[in-house]
Amino acid sequence: METVRNEITVEDLARHSRKHGRKATSQLLAILGRRRPHYELVNSPGGQLMFVRLLSRMDELLEKIVMNKADENERIEYAVSVDFLQHNTDMMINYKKHSDKLKGV
Repeated sequence: METVRNEITVEDLARHSRKHGRKATSQLLAILGRRRPHYELVNSPGGQLMFVRLLSRMDELLEKIVMNKADENERIEYAVSVDFLQHNTDMMINYKKHSDKLKGV
């Protein structure tokens, strides 16, 4: 069974550069560099706790919405939470996609 590695190695960069050129490799590194702080925050223990609490609150709000007991502020809070969660999910997927490109996955 193959293990998944999170870090990009020098060999990964060299291989990608040979195959796609230095400019393409540089652009991918720039994208990853801009998103790395967000990626690390989300994967940190504090980030994980934040998302657990967010999901728990979203469950509470959704239950109130479904039971038609949510006020307008709670509906707005839920909509904003969904948007926040989707934005963060998209960023994480994008980071992984670009990271995998550099790793040759």
